[in-house]
Amino acid sequence: MIIEQRCYWKMKLSEYTWPMMRDSMKPYQHQKESTYFKLANPRCYDLSDLGTGKTLSSLWAADFLLINQKIKRILIVSPLSTLQSVWGSELYRHFRHRSFVIAHGPKHVRAAAIASTKEFVIINHDGVVMMERELMAAKFDLIIIDELTAFKRHTTNRSKSMKRIAQRAKGVWGLTGAPTPNGPIEAYGQAIVVNPANQMIPVSYSKYRMKVEYQIAPHLWIPTDNAEKEVFKILQPAIRYERDKCIDIPPCVYENLIVEFSKEQRQVYDEMKEQLLYEYKQGLITAVNAGVKMSKLLQIAAGSVKNDDGEILKLDSSNRDEAIWEIFEESGKRKLIVFAAFRASIEHLVEFFTKKGAKTASIFGGTPLHVRSKLIQDFQDRDLQILVIQPQSTSHGVTLTAANIIVWHSLVPSGEVYLQANGRITRSGQTRKQLIYHCIGSQVEKRLLSILNSKTKLSAEVLDMFADL
Repeated sequence: MIIEQRCYWKMKLSEYTWPMMRDSMKPYQHQKESTYFKLANPRCYDLSDLGTGKTLSSLWAADFLLINQKIKRILIVSPLSTLQSVWGSELYRHFRHRSFVIAHGPKHVRAAAIASTKEFVIINHDGVVMMERELMAAKFDLIIIDELTAFKRHTTNRSKSMKRIAQRAKGVWGLTGAPTPNGPIEAYGQAIVVNPANQMIPVSYSKYRMKVEYQIAPHLWIPTDNAEKEVFKILQPAIRYERDKCIDIPPCVYENLIVEFSKEQRQVYDEMKEQLLYEYKQGLITAVNAGVKMSKLLQIAAGSVKNDDGEILKLDSSNRDEAIWEIFEESGKRKLIVFAAFRASIEHLVEFFTKKGAKTASIFGGTPLHVRSKLIQDFQDRDLQILVIQPQSTSHGVTLTAANIIVWHSLVPSGEVYLQANGRITRSGQTRKQLIYHCIGSQVEKRLLSILNSKTKLSAEVLDMFADL
């Protein structure tokens, strides 16, 4: 490899021990190649599929640089859900010769972590805004940004802070398996954070947008024919491995679980549908508010909806509940992941499964980090049988391969979240065929699933969904 020829390494890569938890665990060849690539490119992208081992290859490369005294401190920026459960866990299990600290909690606790002498500091995406001054003052030689798409909007405070912090580092590695989940325009913000020196990046956001999208309505843009090529140009240098071509993971089967509405659900759904159709025909539903309006129908299908007073109206969703329980029983009561989009549904499902006799827990946006990490461990290694999850809360980096079955109780209108959530079981270490079920009880759910599967930009389709109601 090219890296081997670089004379400034004190150690040759062929001499590197590739730290692992057990001697039987060895890196895949593609992980080695990813490690070599990062060592050769101080500012680069790892765009490999979910579950291909981007985390470990990044840590190996950082460890190698530390051994060769090319860097002293590394900042890892990741989703809140993966601070401890992924990055902290991997460092603890495989790199016990290294020191690390998680910068989370009150500001003074975060400040102390950043100012420490630990080699690795791990902070969440939003933490870079809160702690920008402290991070700017600290001397981080290398920054690893996990789930780089968090910085896809270049105008946000989060992205502006990350860009300023990244400018001071010798190296920046951006990791994401889906850099443009909702359209090519999202690549720009990521590019100016990781490698702004790339001369293929247009001088302004507006010039880039003109290259990758054209406008067909006031709030509606669609990709140009050359959009994919333009994205490729600005996200360089990059490496990408497709999971099914480099890891022997059993196949994944997707099935729709058709569930009938209860009489109560049907009545409320039809009333809401008529109201929304009237608003649509009157021009009261725009591309801006279409998603919010559509969410009402999805809530009803899931078994609860907020009324005009903000109160939760619970509906009979027994058909959907029993259908999921039947899958659990038919599997021999193997471990099961249930994704539910709404908090009311999560609470209801935990109560329902618990009454049925299954050891059940939930993770949602408000679940504390330490509780979340323990529940994941209990699910992976202990007797927790069913984990009901709000998709956004564990959609990044978390490994849940103790289960090989996912049931989508209620879908989310986000292609990125949908793909990431499914990736919790389709990862390296999975040895069984994966089954992913979608509860479908309405036309709006059927149409939304079609859009998610087509990887079409949701904003370009959601308004048209009303015409099919």
